[in-house]
Amino acid sequence: MIVLDEPRHRCLCSGTCCQGLYVEVGDEARARIEDIAAQLGVDTPIVEGGVRFDNGQCVFLGDDLLCNIHREHGGEAKPLTCQQFPFVAIETETEHRAGIDPACSSAWRTWRNGPRLVPEQLHTRLRTLNPPEQHAERAIISAASQPGMTVAGLLHLI
Repeated sequence: MIVLDEPRHRCLCSGTCCQGLYVEVGDEARARIEDIAAQLGVDTPIVEGGVRFDNGQCVFLGDDLLCNIHREHGGEAKPLTCQQFPFVAIETETEHRAGIDPACSSAWRTWRNGPRLVPEQLHTRLRTLNPPEQHAERAIISAASQPGMTVAGLLHLI
């Protein structure tokens, strides 16, 4: 069972989620994404199993920092990773954790007053941390647990 402390989030349409985030496209979504790409005039939308990035951003990101798939076909047409972002679930050595990905700039601005995310309505895949990620997570948790640690201090260590 995944226990959440009522995560909150409101998308502020900054486009940061569409810059640098690997978006895997499974077999079930590949044909849909390729069809939508053809309709939007996007060539080669999928490379090595993920949405293609051009100049560091998703090929579907519009100049207005909004997703062209979402705009033209609705949120349900996007790859699952995009639909669920910034909600993430990970499996560690000892537990399952879920929360909001801090890479989303909206997460920092809406974690207190955004609408509550209802985990039962989310369909994210659980991701297992590899050994280097587990090591890094333990180090960050240990540092964050030190008395007097601040966000600035933690960012300095990272």
